[in-house]
Amino acid sequence: MKSKLYQIRVLRYALGVSLAMAIAQGFGWLLSYLVPVLLLGFLVPPALPLSFKNGLKFLFVIGFASFSGLLIAKLVGFPFVYLPIMFLVLMHIFYARETAIPALLKTWLLIAILLIPMMALSSQNLSLIIARLLFLGAFVTVIITWFIYAIIPNPKGIEVQLETKTKQAVKVLTDKERFTNALESTAVIFPIMLAFNLFQWNGGILILIFVAILASMPAVSKDFKVGKFLILGNLIGGIVSILFYNVMTVVPEFYYLLLLTFLIALSYGLIVMTEKPIGKVVATAFSTTLVILGSVFASDDDAGSIVWVRVFQIFIAVTYVVVAFGFIEEWKKHLRNKRIRKVSMNQHLSIENVK
Repeated sequence: MKSKLYQIRVLRYALGVSLAMAIAQGFGWLLSYLVPVLLLGFLVPPALPLSFKNGLKFLFVIGFASFSGLLIAKLVGFPFVYLPIMFLVLMHIFYARETAIPALLKTWLLIAILLIPMMALSSQNLSLIIARLLFLGAFVTVIITWFIYAIIPNPKGIEVQLETKTKQAVKVLTDKERFTNALESTAVIFPIMLAFNLFQWNGGILILIFVAILASMPAVSKDFKVGKFLILGNLIGGIVSILFYNVMTVVPEFYYLLLLTFLIALSYGLIVMTEKPIGKVVATAFSTTLVILGSVFASDDDAGSIVWVRVFQIFIAVTYVVVAFGFIEEWKKHLRNKRIRKVSMNQHLSIENVK
């Protein structure tokens, strides 16, 4: 049963990503390249088949987030109102329990809340377009998820086991721990959001998107070693994307793009679906590959130079997030050691006074 489930997951992973790439590149709307990337969250363990009800809930939340982003976008001309509201909204998203806002949904929410108001700095009409296209991307992702699970379902009788395993994997945090995590994640993402808004770095929008994706990954904030593997994974993804692009230039045809996508997704999936620690690094690498390739193929500029720019942008985003979380952890250790020394000194002085 376990071997059969593994084979099904790998095949579903490869076909799902290939289908998403076909739709994203075939129709080519703005930000369509995010669909294959965000689809991965529905396919990688411990993800379960998306029910019709949960799919509608997902779309409702994305629609609400897009609408909220448009309301916040009206305030971009009033920074002393806009910035505190953005800080509180980000805090609220990060503070929400995993059962209320799963990690995948949290990523979509962050992208919507960050991108829509930022686009309003250039044009309110552009922010409306981005809001519509983000919802379109979410809708297409949900449809692909339903379709791929329908044609490649899990083995019968295993759903209950997977659901139990998924619930056990969710770590229940206290309110204090959730508040601390939310504050740290907001402290990481807020400065980069502020910089993008102040200088209107629309050309580096991929950096902001990737920072949002990484900031919603709890493991990054808790273990600097994980951060190092994250950098490694993204470097691998960048190298693979460059090789992929160079191979594509040999036969620049749509069917060839889909064939290569399927083969690479299959290769990545064989490792990702083992659910071993190395699988998380490989999954990260594949996300990077899809983001870079999708954005490069969607660009009207010289693709040969753009691919290197995209690799560099993502490297900046990953390095920033890892270093920022690493700095916070080191600062927390410094404060803890300082408190320990202070307590030790007070105890020593008390003993001296008694003598």
